[in-house]
Amino acid sequence: ATERAIEQATNSQVDVDLATNSLKINTNGGSYQFGGNVALPAGFPDDVYIIDGTLTSATTVTENSGYTVSIETTKSVEEAKALYETQLKNEGWTIALSMQYESSAAVGGQKGNRNVSASIAQDTPGKTLVVLTTSTTIESY
Repeated sequence: ATERAIEQATNSQVDVDLATNSLKINTNGGSYQFGGNVALPAGFPDDVYIIDGTLTSATTVTENSGYTVSIETTKSVEEAKALYETQLKNEGWTIALSMQYESSAAVGGQKGNRNVSASIAQDTPGKTLVVLTTSTTIESY
C-alpha cells in the first residue's frame, strides 16, 4: 500500500520496491536509483571501466550526458586505482589526475570533450567504494 501511495503521488516518477529495498526516481532532468536492485543506466559509456562488485546507486543527468555510479568491491584501494589507470588508458582516455592518500585515491581522465573520475575509498574492512562520474562538457556560444 505504501509503495502504491508513493508511486501514485508522484505520477509514477518514483518506483519503490520494498521487496528489494530499492528506489528509482525518473524526471525530465535525469534519474536516480539505489538499493538492492540497481542496474547500470542505459547509455552509460562503454569506454568507462566498471570494476567487479555490487552496483549500489546510479544517477543520470540529462543536461550534460552525465552519469554517477557507486560500486562496492572487494578490491583494495590500491588495486582499484591501478585498474582504473590501466583500463582508462587502454580505452584511449588521457589520465589527467592520479592521487593516492592513506585510505583513498582518485583517478581522472579526459577524452575529447568528455571527463571521467573515479573516487576510491575504503568503505568497511574488506570493502572499497568506487564512485564513477562521467560528463560531457557543453559548449556555450
